[in-house]
Amino acid sequence: ELLKMVPSQGRNVMDYFNLTPGVTGSTAHGSGEMDNSYNLDGVNMGDPSTGTNYVSFGMDIMEEIAVQTGGLSAEYGSVKGAVMNVITKSGGNRFSGSAIFNYDHESLQSTNTSGTDLEPSGDEPVEKTGRKFQLEPGFTLGGPVVKDKLWFFVNMNLISREEYAPGYPYDEPENIPEDQKQYFPYVKLTFQPTQSDKFVLSYNYSDRRSNHRFASRTYNVATTVTQKTPTHVFNAHWTKTFGSNLYANLKLAMIKYDMKLDSKQDGTQYYDRETRFMSGSYWRNDDHYKRDRYQVVADATTFIDDLAGSHEFKIGGELQMAKTGWLVDTNSSDPTGLHYMVMWPEKYGGSGIDYGFH
Repeated sequence: ELLKMVPSQGRNVMDYFNLTPGVTGSTAHGSGEMDNSYNLDGVNMGDPSTGTNYVSFGMDIMEEIAVQTGGLSAEYGSVKGAVMNVITKSGGNRFSGSAIFNYDHESLQSTNTSGTDLEPSGDEPVEKTGRKFQLEPGFTLGGPVVKDKLWFFVNMNLISREEYAPGYPYDEPENIPEDQKQYFPYVKLTFQPTQSDKFVLSYNYSDRRSNHRFASRTYNVATTVTQKTPTHVFNAHWTKTFGSNLYANLKLAMIKYDMKLDSKQDGTQYYDRETRFMSGSYWRNDDHYKRDRYQVVADATTFIDDLAGSHEFKIGGELQMAKTGWLVDTNSSDPTGLHYMVMWPEKYGGSGIDYGFH
């Protein structure tokens, strides 16, 4: 209920994380953002390259968010910041669902530059900033496939937004907003063949698409790129109960991440050292980043009530493997691989310096 009521403009899990006492700017009690552990049903969502969260999902799959900012147990011995774990919803013996529609528009926002140095004067064009609009439709549905044995839960969210980067593009009379679309389908199956065995399979897909990545006051449309970021998260979890005082877990998970940044045209990119404006084309034609993560976790927990008091003991192990890769193709027909030219004004001497690599 709290997650539904708390205002979160971005509808992003990091917005909720930053509401936690002691957490500011994604840092917990002074630690770094890369010191945190981000998890979705126990699956590590940390980017192998940056350590930050790199998995997106629809907010309506969240049953609860657990955040620990101190006193971490031994299983988080490598974490110096906070631990966040998003626990997702599951289907039950009754069909249930929900539908949601969020909408925001620039007409619902006000400007506060009146009387300040930022207020346009004379014929100076107004530089727009902030969001032009955002809409997010979504729905959830859960219920039984076989009553008391097999249940399902599905979710679909779409976020479409346009936001202004002040001054972009520099060579157009009016600002052009950067467009973004994100897709978040999610499916989860829960199977309990016996009272002592429970299997959970889940799949989350996300994709961010944009036609104006890197939009800023120093870029024009030709020098920005198109972006596609398909991301797949697979999670298989088995819980085995041995009597009333012992249970064990086995989890297998995989994240496949591929960010593709593609230029809009062929040619060299030019940088004017005096104005700092970019022109020509984006300096890389194919700029692809692959960041995959594989995870195996096994643990067992037992409860002992008659050993000088009541105790809970947990033992387990974890194995993770991360793979990162970068595929780049320079955007130039020059056989030397020329891709970038810095234009020097006359007061610096010369007309330009060429940069290139093979």
